[in-house]
Amino acid sequence: MERQFSVQTLKTWAQASSLLVKTSSIPILEHILIDRGSVVLGSQDSTLEWRMEDADTVSEWNPVAIPARDLERIVKVFPEEGVVSIREDGTVRFGKSRFHLPILPGKQYPVQGWQLPESWMTCQKADFDRFAPSLRRFAGVKDARIFLNGIHWALSGGKLRMESTNGHCAVRVEIPLHGNLDLGQESAPLDAILPTDALASWGKLLQTQNVDQFSFGMKNGLFWLQAGSLRLRLSPIDSRYPDLGHALPKADGRPLVLRCGIDELQTALSVAEIALESDRTLLLDLQPEELCITGRSQEKMAESRLGASWSGPALRKAYDNKYLRSMVDSFREWEPEETEIELRMGQDDMDSCVVITPYGEMVVMPIRV
Repeated sequence: MERQFSVQTLKTWAQASSLLVKTSSIPILEHILIDRGSVVLGSQDSTLEWRMEDADTVSEWNPVAIPARDLERIVKVFPEEGVVSIREDGTVRFGKSRFHLPILPGKQYPVQGWQLPESWMTCQKADFDRFAPSLRRFAGVKDARIFLNGIHWALSGGKLRMESTNGHCAVRVEIPLHGNLDLGQESAPLDAILPTDALASWGKLLQTQNVDQFSFGMKNGLFWLQAGSLRLRLSPIDSRYPDLGHALPKADGRPLVLRCGIDELQTALSVAEIALESDRTLLLDLQPEELCITGRSQEKMAESRLGASWSGPALRKAYDNKYLRSMVDSFREWEPEETEIELRMGQDDMDSCVVITPYGEMVVMPIRV
């Protein structure tokens, strides 16, 4: 039997494959399953199901698994428009071009009878798009403390709390939720550390769907996300997330305020970091009406001054440029209409730097110099 798909559909499968399919000791997991009613791909930790509209008309189709990387290479040579035919024997035809791929029987694909959550919560896609880049910036990367390599999702007073940290900086946001927040004993409380890379993939896959929101829920230790024709299963990181309450002090815990233009601060950081090499330390000299940011290396020095309002005494602090830049850039994404930023600090040179907004907080730990 032969099935036809648009070129754009196959390109979307290939994009999803490049995000989720990994080299595996289980060969079938390096394939994309074309089932009767859906396409399934992923890894041992994540599985994406892509439901298809023609499910009712292909009852005679024998599910097949085609090599994911081969499909990715093939669709690169296709134009944006057109129809592709795929046969059960692995033959792929487009116009006058024909390819034959080694297939595996679809019944070998480890599609398990996972139970879906009884209750789903709904999140606005715009909220996720706004905060996801910040959460990724602040998360750990290949850290031996595995819980730092993910983003913590939990319910908090009818809102979704998302937070991440790498031990040097941290971020927490809370966004409104809709749906059934009373999840019952079996699923409550919703609390999961989700792999950062998998959530980044979900954000890219959402762009293929004409939706304003997506749903999520948990069942039997598995985390589910769904939107449009997509449903993604994730295995959370098996660990306990640290309490960030101590790392994210409230406004009264950092009484001194530095206020300056956000654009001017981003420019000053860009100037100062020109001199940085292996050491990413930036020095901030705080004066009542001026902020001086200096970057130094063994042979270079770059300095930038900008007008600012500082409520404390003259003070020098040092921060890692990467983390301070992450905080400032994240604020710009959170508050695109704001022209000024407030950085809250304490009088001690080892007090952290905190940004507090209506959506959440960010903190960067200082460097002792």
